[in-house]
Amino acid sequence: MTGVSVPHISPEQISSFRIALPKVDKQSEIVQEARRELDKLTQLLEEASINITLMQEHRSALISAAVTGKIDVRGWRADQQPEQSEVLMAAEERASYS
Repeated sequence: MTGVSVPHISPEQISSFRIALPKVDKQSEIVQEARRELDKLTQLLEEASINITLMQEHRSALISAAVTGKIDVRGWRADQQPEQSEVLMAAEERASYS
């Protein structure tokens, strides 16, 4: 056994395979483009993380406001959204306690 997982192909045969590679300048362009795309994805991931944190804070503020009676949730349906001003006021009030 030579360490190759396909027994009928030898390491010598594999090393003799010809593989087409782009020129070095084209390889550099490809790497630069990949880095740009990775930077974009990294930024999107950071923004998503920040937005998740903000939504969790808003959720907590809304629950707190509903539990303490600061906003009236009687008659709300699950598909309804609270008024933005109610959520913001509840979030601001919750932040003032922190």
